[in-house]
Amino acid sequence: MESAQEALAAWFTKIKEIDKNAIIYPWTLEDQKNKEKCLEKPSDIPFLLSNMKKYFHKLYIRAKGETYYPQIMVGLMELPTKFMEKISWWLQFMEQGMWVSPLQLAEDNTCLGWLLYSADEYDQEALCNEIWAFVGVKVALQFREIDDSVPCKDRSPRTPCPKALHIEIDKGDPASCWQALEKLYSSSANMFPLGIKMRLVWDHKLLTNMKAKAKAASL
Repeated sequence: MESAQEALAAWFTKIKEIDKNAIIYPWTLEDQKNKEKCLEKPSDIPFLLSNMKKYFHKLYIRAKGETYYPQIMVGLMELPTKFMEKISWWLQFMEQGMWVSPLQLAEDNTCLGWLLYSADEYDQEALCNEIWAFVGVKVALQFREIDDSVPCKDRSPRTPCPKALHIEIDKGDPASCWQALEKLYSSSANMFPLGIKMRLVWDHKLLTNMKAKAKAASL
């Protein structure tokens, strides 16, 4: 994990240049209650993967050159929107990204599925707010490749990996939240957030039979 550790150390170094008081908190509430120390400087970042995961959630081993998508709880002295204005040029230069999660209090997220007929140009923040107004469920949206169990490398060059907006919710949310979102984007719905008609297609990992998986793959 040396390359990941080096990349994260470089990222945290830039964070500290902009905000000298920035710190990284342990990800889980359990580690926070156990008074696991915060990371106050880049050299504090552990080298062992098991220790790194205490601060960089969903940090997985990847092949050389592949992208990491860790979730990090960072304490800053100013609003994230203002901070992002100051660091955006560096992130672009380094070919990195940094986003504020709409699910600020969620320790872990789960992907329900993707929205059929969705597009990258939709205002994701406005759509998240509208979904909250409609059904009272906090969601995060990500426009990314649809995981239909078919690896991109196995696809025809003429058939690029399809992409769509994916809906994520707090893993601790009750089943009623799942049901509310399913009803919101069902075939019988006649009112939609932002007036955009879409359908919720369940993530293939949540489908329990081959018929449902085949139907989802054909969309």
